Amino acid sequence: MSRLRQSNGDDYPEAARKHLQDAVALLSAGRPDGAAYLAGYVVECALKTLLQIENGRADRIHGLSALHRQVGALAVQANVRTGRYCVAADRLLDKAAILG
Repeated sequence: MSRLRQSNGDDYPEAARKHLQDAVALLSAGRPDGAAYLAGYVVECALKTLLQIENGRADRIHGLSALHRQVGALAVQANVRTGRYCVAADRLLDKAAILG
């Protein structure tokens, strides 16, 4: 359980961690399609975590295009607070490249 667990039980950072572990296990077992599917959940949960940190909450959005719009709005806010996400995003992309 992460420190960002919500009152409704949603815990996006923890879900991202678990899905990444499962994706790596599937990839190691020669199941790349399943690994890629779970990697999508990792990205979704990571984006929701960013929104939760910045907005104090993360809506239960299930469409990646809606998430993309909301996270994109954060990205255009060039300041010290949002700048740290560039490093986090690079790390996430590096981990995703391992799965690709």
